[in-house]
Parts: sequence; C-alpha cells; structure tokens
Amino acid sequence: MSTISKLSIIALSLFFITSCNQKETKTESVETDSIIDSDLIGSQKLNSSIGTIELDNTYPTDESMKRIYEVRDIQRASELVLWSLPTIQFQAWKEGQENAFGTNGPEFVVYTTLKENTGIVTSNATTPYIFGWPDLVKTGPIVIEMPAGNYASAIMDWWEYPVCDMGLTGPDKGNGGKYVIVGPNDNPEDFKDKGDFIFQSRTNKLSVGFRVLEPGDEAIKEFTDMVKVYPLKNDNHDTKFVFKADKDWYGQAPIGLKYFEMLHRAIQNEPVRDRDKAYMEWLHYFGIMDGEPFEPSEKIKNILEEGGRLGELTARANAMEPYFAKPYYEGTNWYRLIDFPIEQEDSVRYYTDERAAWFYEAVTTTKGMKTETPGQGQVYLSTKRDSDGDFLKGGETYKLTIPANAPFEQFWSLTPYSEHTRGLIRSEITEFIDANRDSRDERLVFNDDGSVDLYFGPDDSKVPSEFHNNWMQTNIDEGWFPYFRLYAPKKEFFDKSWQLNDIERIK
Repeated sequence: MSTISKLSIIALSLFFITSCNQKETKTESVETDSIIDSDLIGSQKLNSSIGTIELDNTYPTDESMKRIYEVRDIQRASELVLWSLPTIQFQAWKEGQENAFGTNGPEFVVYTTLKENTGIVTSNATTPYIFGWPDLVKTGPIVIEMPAGNYASAIMDWWEYPVCDMGLTGPDKGNGGKYVIVGPNDNPEDFKDKGDFIFQSRTNKLSVGFRVLEPGDEAIKEFTDMVKVYPLKNDNHDTKFVFKADKDWYGQAPIGLKYFEMLHRAIQNEPVRDRDKAYMEWLHYFGIMDGEPFEPSEKIKNILEEGGRLGELTARANAMEPYFAKPYYEGTNWYRLIDFPIEQEDSVRYYTDERAAWFYEAVTTTKGMKTETPGQGQVYLSTKRDSDGDFLKGGETYKLTIPANAPFEQFWSLTPYSEHTRGLIRSEITEFIDANRDSRDERLVFNDDGSVDLYFGPDDSKVPSEFHNNWMQTNIDEGWFPYFRLYAPKKEFFDKSWQLNDIERIK
C-alpha cells in the first residue's frame, strides 16, 4: 500500500473519531436553569412552570412525556369550561327548572318570589322573569303570539346567541305580532306566510324569555292571558304557566366532572359551527360526543375533575379582574358588562374571555341589553372592589352613594349577589322586594340633594338608623358583588357626564 493511501486511511479514521467525540459531547446531560434558555436539543434537565422536564438524546423521557400530556389535557379541560359557559348556563337553568317545577319544554315558570329567583344567576329583582325551554327536535317550528304592551322579551339559541328580540326592542316595537321560529335544518322561506316575523335558530334547543316591565300581579296576569307559545303543527294553542310555586332551587352550573357530564347533555342533537370544531375535537378526545354515551375512564375522570375546577377558578378570576376591559368611569372600579358583540365574534376574532366574564355570572344577551341608544333597553355596571381596591367582603359594611339625577327614563336598580353562587344573597330576608333597591322603592330615604346612600353589610350596626331601609344584608365569609342597572338609559350615561363613585368601606 502506498504512503499516500496509508495517510488517507489515517486521516479518514481521525475524522470519524473526532465526529463521534463531538456527538458524544453534545449528548451529555446538561442541567439548565430555565427551559427558556434551552435549545431543546440533546440531553438536558429543564426547569419549567410544569416541573422538571428531561430530554434524552432530544427525546422527552417517558416520565416527562407523561407530564406534558397531563398538563395539556388539564389545560384543554380548563379552556373547555370558559368556551362552553353559555350553553352550560342554559342547560343548568333548564334542568334545574324542570326538576324543581316539573316543567317540560315550552311550559313556562313565572318567577315572582324570592325563592324562585334565588336559583337564577344574577336574577333581576325588579321585573319578573317568565321562562320556557322549547326543543325544536321534539316540537318542530314554534309560534309565539306576542301581545302589544310594555314588554321586553327575547328568544336565544343554546349558545346564547340572539335569535330575535320581541316586544319593545323587537321588530314589532311593542305593537305585538306573530313570530315563527324554525330550526337549523329548516328553510325560513317555506314559512314566510305563517307569521309576521320568521326567524331561524342555529340550534334546536331554545330559551324563550319574557319580562313584564309594569309592576304588580295584574300586569303579569294580563300578559300571560294574552301571550301564546305553541308548536306550529298543533291546533291546540294553549300555553301552560306555573305561578308562585315558591320553591327554593339552584340553577347554577356544577363543577369538575359533573360540569362535563352536563356539557355532554347540552350538545346532544345540536349542529356544530365551524368556529367551534377545535373545541369539539377536544371533547371528542374526552369521550364527549353527540349521539354517544359518556363513559369516561378513571384517568379521564381525574383529568376532568381537576381541569374542570381550574376552569371554574379561571372563569372566576376572569370575571373578577377582566384584563381585556377598562373601568367604565376612569379612576373607579366600575365596569360596563357585556363588553363584546352580542354575536360573540366579529370578522377577525372570537371573544372567548369577554363572553366568559359575562356568562360565568349571568345569562342572555339581547340587543336591548347592549343598547347604545338613549331611551331604549338596559345597561349594566358591576364591580368587585371597593374604593381602596379591596374585594367586597360580606363581613364588612359598605356605603354607595348614587348621585342625584340618575340618567334613566324608566328606573334604576341595585342588586347585590353572592360571589359563590352568582345568585341573590341567601340571608334572613324572606321577601323578594328586600333583595334589591330601586328608584321606584317608596321605602328609600333620599338625601337633601336628591342622591341616595345605599348600605351593605352583615347587619345594620354601622348604618345610621334613619337609613335602615337603604341597607341590604350580606353574609360573613362570603364575597359579594353588585349589579347596577339603568332601564331606558339617557345620554348622560353614554357621555359619562353622570358617574357612579366607588363603593366605600365603613371603617
């Protein structure tokens, strides 16, 4: 063999030896302070927010891979809670109403007593609710004969998208009319001669809600005597109502695994919109599918128990501290609610967190509830903090001064709610009127300048005796929050020339 050949072999051998040594050096385990500093190549032990992640020759180890999947699944379950809150709130109310009042589908409950309204999240304590839950799979298209009068009503699909307003903010403009609601697979053109107003729902299950804006039982009776809700195919046009059942019940969403069991019931027989398909894929992974039984393994149960609870806490934080919004009045802690389009989307985005902040503690969104027109609909303000920036606590005593000349054409109301249930505070009161204060309340004591001081606390020991009727009870060891509503708000609300100050803790 020539000298040149021998030298070539030696050089080639040295190249391979050097290359192997370089590879071996690169795969040696190096501990890194943070995953942020890592290139994720080779063998490393990485500190991360989900614990230590170990790479072996670039592969995540079996133990690390298991941890990564656990975190992914719990994150997905948590995100599913925020996404599904609109449909869960309706499913929870429907099931709670049926269990407590024995209703089925389009039978309506007239909510007029304290016990009846306490089961509803952030129930309005000034005007009665009348609610029913038709299912177009069972009934086919339905007819609603809406009477003329001072009524605010709406139909919403199972994701709380407005199908239509009725009454004052609807196309009948308070003059009444015959509405026909058809399902997602129907052609509205086939029904144009069946009523005055034809609307198509994107879901089969519906919420039909009425509100009588005139006070008193006589106004309710007048409305229920006139309104009709029935399947289009039926000759019988009678509508059934449940009056003054006065039952204590809960319509709030469950947590953990029970939340997902309810979500499985909510999605049955419902079409899926394109924008929801990614979420539906996650549900499919957990075994939650339309037309299939939900029989989770122990592993999935544990994931949904933890992920569901983290989702609940995320939704709670999202409503307490809405990072996406600014206070309505600069320098205060008051936020305007329904801070998103009522369609819950626009041309470029889906308002998941914004809508979750509302649907965690409330139900329904209509044109009237998000009005920008003076003299129409309602507006909502809420806060979780006092003037010092501290969260509102049931064991403390607070005062809120509502300035004179509040901008409304109908009335204002202030209702406190439990942070735990998001419903009316369960306390020693027994009368519905005591759960709320509003500008029509003849018991209110006004200040000389026309303003009103409202008080909140576990007792009235720190409340001046002459203002006892302005006091509302809270519970020790329970957070609470108020909703301030203006009905038919005037321009001074929109231009902010009239403003609410923060709630002050009485020390």
